Amino acid sequence: MQAIIEQPILHAPKENSEFTHEQKRDCIQRCIESNANGKRFWMTYADIAECTGMSVKEVIKTMYGSGTCFLESSWRVRDGQFLVTVRRLYEERTPFMEKLLAAVTGQRD
Repeated sequence: MQAIIEQPILHAPKENSEFTHEQKRDCIQRCIESNANGKRFWMTYADIAECTGMSVKEVIKTMYGSGTCFLESSWRVRDGQFLVTVRRLYEERTPFMEKLLAAVTGQRD
């Protein structure tokens, strides 16, 4: 899936920012949700960085500091990068059998 990015949702500044962690988290969530299309709701960190205007480092830092808001797939990969999504989209759009298979095989989605 190639991210459909017309213009950044929020031009979040780089590391030394005036935006709070919560504002950055919300920006990332809006980015993923606005690019979600049917069953395609996974993005790379680079796609999210382009969409939000943040650096990849800041995207990763924000997502890892956001508790359980986001999921990183342990087996979904595009261009050598793991894919990530918003937990809510995963729970709403992933078929039960796929979730069950991931649980049984020990793969984290």
